[in-house]
Amino acid sequence: MGSLDTIGGTAAGGVTPPGLTVTGRVDGEAYTVTAGARSLSVSNPDGATLSTTVELASDGSAVTVTGSTTTSPSWTAPSGGADGDAYQVKVKATKSGATTTVSFTERMVSTGFSAIATE
Repeated sequence: MGSLDTIGGTAAGGVTPPGLTVTGRVDGEAYTVTAGARSLSVSNPDGATLSTTVELASDGSAVTVTGSTTTSPSWTAPSGGADGDAYQVKVKATKSGATTTVSFTERMVSTGFSAIATE
């Protein structure tokens, strides 16, 4: 799996935003996953306060994230939705008033009969 580059720069007032790197996903604007267990690994080198949120893009409904303030957040991507349901994932690090955010979209595919081989 790839990683996302650290996002940041110098904020107003000379405060440097905290470092933040997220692994456990493929780089790109959006990618497709199947329903089930999902997790990330978050690098938090500056000891910032972390927050990970996941929501259904179509209506903004929240998906429960276990360990949302840790470096190992996880959640269950719901099954039974329409193919292509999009989920917005956002990891935010905040320290000394500065924030760094990494966000991406996951698109679900049905886990139904797609794995059945035919002769």
